[in-house]
Amino acid sequence: MSADLTFGRCDFYKSVQPVEQACAPEVAQRLKAHGYDQLRAPQPIIDSFVPLDGCNAFEADRERLQVGGLRWPDARRMALLRLLQTQDV
Repeated sequence: MSADLTFGRCDFYKSVQPVEQACAPEVAQRLKAHGYDQLRAPQPIIDSFVPLDGCNAFEADRERLQVGGLRWPDARRMALLRLLQTQDV
């Protein structure tokens, strides 16, 4: 089974998060032992097709889509995505 390429973390936007969400369990335990409950970490991306709220740095990656076995959106879908994006503004 292949890895899920739609999940990740945003390199542009960070937020304060509990250490359990931002780090591996071993690292979170060490941080908690040193008194850290939260830290500023990259925001999680749930789906690579949907940008984070307020994101202006989102860009779909053709190569990742191909590796994941997904097709690049056709002109109709791109127009719909642009329409949705303008409604959010």
